[in-house]
Amino acid sequence: MQHTEHHHSFILFSLIMLFFAFGVFHNAYASDQLFSLKISMINEHRKLIAGKEVVIVIKIFNRQAQGRADVVLNYSILGPTGDVIISETETAAVETQTSIVRRFALPPTLPKGQYSMNVELSSLDKKNKARASQDFEVIEVPKDLRDLVLYLIGIITVLNTFIIFSKGRKAVKEAKVSEIDLEKMGFIKKDVK
Repeated sequence: MQHTEHHHSFILFSLIMLFFAFGVFHNAYASDQLFSLKISMINEHRKLIAGKEVVIVIKIFNRQAQGRADVVLNYSILGPTGDVIISETETAAVETQTSIVRRFALPPTLPKGQYSMNVELSSLDKKNKARASQDFEVIEVPKDLRDLVLYLIGIITVLNTFIIFSKGRKAVKEAKVSEIDLEKMGFIKKDVK
């Protein structure tokens, strides 16, 4: 008796799992979305300094893959309050899968805070769309590091000035030719009285 109950429980469990698996499988591949997007940021830890670049890799998947499809990609970086910081558009061709690397220079005056990189894809007829986004943080350069950079720039400037001045003095010394040297070379003749 106990063996039969265990057998029925196993069959019931198997049917439930099969039903669930079919439902998940069916939903994953029966979607009416033709395209899907995935974006990844190259920048380490998604923390950036204003004035630097955001580098992303966009992977586009054409789920039906019925030949080449041209798509429009709209890129935008949104600020902490939702304001658009950067906005660009491009067209790309997709067969089954395409990867695109994009770089966006952040404005040097960007305040610190949370930002969002957004990519919106649409087919040329605008019937098929997909979206993806990735958050990142803009941080300030630590004051100690900023002071160190300014100090190094000052030292390099002083060294360059010294080198240029030294070479200039050497060139002036080499350019001075005495009257005796010119006479020896035959450029001038002294009058003998």
